[in-house]
Amino acid sequence: RVINFLRPILMALSVVFCRVKHLLMTLRPQINSGYRFLSDSTADSSQTRGRGHTFELSCFQRILLTAGSGLMALYDPSRDDMVATFGETTAFPALKWMRQRMLESEEGSQILTEMPRINSKIISLERLRSLPEETFGHHYIKFLDDNRVTPDSRLPVRYISDPELAYVMQRYREIHDFMHTCLGLSIDLVGEVTVKWVEMLQTGLPMCTLASLFGPIRLSSRQKLLFMRHYLPWAVRCGTEAEFMMSVFFENRFEQSMHDLRSELRIPSLDGISDDVAREVLYEI
Repeated sequence: RVINFLRPILMALSVVFCRVKHLLMTLRPQINSGYRFLSDSTADSSQTRGRGHTFELSCFQRILLTAGSGLMALYDPSRDDMVATFGETTAFPALKWMRQRMLESEEGSQILTEMPRINSKIISLERLRSLPEETFGHHYIKFLDDNRVTPDSRLPVRYISDPELAYVMQRYREIHDFMHTCLGLSIDLVGEVTVKWVEMLQTGLPMCTLASLFGPIRLSSRQKLLFMRHYLPWAVRCGTEAEFMMSVFFENRFEQSMHDLRSELRIPSLDGISDDVAREVLYEI
């Protein structure tokens, strides 16, 4: 009854919020030439560096966007634009901490210096298909093919004015499929919630916290049981014991053995559950 009562209210709020968001994007665009990472190229000086459109927000506008996008993300998690907006308007403290963590490692510092992008224009997917089966690159392209996803689907950052912090947010989005691949998780609901738990513990992003706490509500009773018994304890171990994933230059690891990469990143194995049982419960066979 509560859900039925709230549904028309949330739908009305959605319409109002989308109109306000469109108005803000129309009236207050600012072009930030520092956003060189928003081009499809890498940081190589021989390649053209594009410019990204960013939006300076007042305190009131930020509060409005945060509240509206947060409500809509809870109501309809499939709204990627709402999830992305909430993530950006609440991320500033976490992004500063993530940047500092990246600067503490040589590989993370290299990423911040070069600001590489992850998409099919830069990464040759056909080359990955030719790599040996045991390599990380082969596992990654198999993940993309099996789940019918593409590295080109990540939304650009719009509401973070600091260029370097904006890149950290963009990088977080673009390595999401690398996280799935390294953790060995599909894009089903249990897999996504598990990845969000790992990301929450590693990054501290409020968006990940929201998804981690409210995501399990959408699981069936059998899925909740499997998640609580096996995936959640394992996700906590991964999030607290594994290397900081944001500091991993995954694009340079395609030819590395998947086993060696997981060992290097200290990703624990998911024990205590057979593939048949997991498939039966996750997909309600």
